[in-house]
Amino acid sequence: MPDFLKDLYKVVIARLKFVSITLESKDDPTKIYESMNSTGQPLLVADLIRNFVMMHLSPKTQDAFF
Repeated sequence: MPDFLKDLYKVVIARLKFVSITLESKDDPTKIYESMNSTGQPLLVADLIRNFVMMHLSPKTQDAFF
């Protein structure tokens, strides 16, 4: 396996967090998703990567980055 894939694997295992949300039958998954994604737009891969990087920056650095 190439070294860059090993490094990527290590970062994903060390930093990436998965969330499981259990809904009840009365819950509306669309409303829950929209509340998590306030724009209501589908998230692009670039959005997910940006959010992943930004969450590891200080708030001041995040503001400057934006």
